[in-house]
Amino acid sequence: MSQRALVTGAGGFIGSHLVSYLRHRGWWVRGVDLKRPEFGPSDADEFVVGGPPAAAGAAPAREGGARG
Repeated sequence: MSQRALVTGAGGFIGSHLVSYLRHRGWWVRGVDLKRPEFGPSDADEFVVGGPPAAAGAAPAREGGARG
């Protein structure tokens, strides 16, 4: 199973580059931002427009995560 990442701010300059970096290294990435990506289509496997609560409330974001 590949590693998973949730990148907040994925629609901005730094976040979009972090998404690309992780994807090129085999990570499954969910991008989250308050707005659509500014610099072109996102490389994220899934992109959610909304704040972190919108992403955290989705079941796939929690699958395979750390268990406390």
